[in-house]
Amino acid sequence: MNSLPLEGHSILFVGGKGGVGKSTTAASLAVHLADSGEKILLVSTDPAHSLGDLFETSVGDRKREIVPGLHALEIDPGQEVEKYLARVKSMMRHYVQPAMYSEIERQIELTRHSPGAEEAALMDRVTTLMQEGATSHDRIIFDTAPTGHTLRLLALPEIMAAWTTGLLKSRERSDSLGKAVDRLRGREQASGDELAWFDDVKEEVTDERT
Repeated sequence: MNSLPLEGHSILFVGGKGGVGKSTTAASLAVHLADSGEKILLVSTDPAHSLGDLFETSVGDRKREIVPGLHALEIDPGQEVEKYLARVKSMMRHYVQPAMYSEIERQIELTRHSPGAEEAALMDRVTTLMQEGATSHDRIIFDTAPTGHTLRLLALPEIMAAWTTGLLKSRERSDSLGKAVDRLRGREQASGDELAWFDDVKEEVTDERT
């Protein structure tokens, strides 16, 4: 492993098809780097976790030290979806009228099992781990899910950025038309901040893309 070109790479993704040895490779690399004196965070995003089996210990969803210099955790997708939806509900309460709370929460609950919901929640957690790990560890190694699942996960920021950009452009066109109509009627238009949340989302997913 000494010949691996790791210089300048603080975040590593170990990927491939199911059954090719991703977890074994990620764990071996993590132990090797920890033995070399680096502080390593090993993260499994694979729903079928196997780090616990490899290290013969319980790993779980919270960071724990496996060997000196090596911390590991296994992300629980179901738990991440719950936390992500709770955060979205909380954020939306700042941008809608109280009378709409129950309907907004109902609509958000409908997305629980929709395509992309799990990927969005995982990306949120992965981004947080990358930000936190940058200050507490020398390197972060991700033991990823099989190729198709991981490609969908990594493509999510690009998709979300395009989606929110489209919504914001639609809002701008609507605002411009509304202002023109209001000027004709001789009255001022409301501020139109009901979609301000999407500005925050766009900034967040743009950061994730980089």
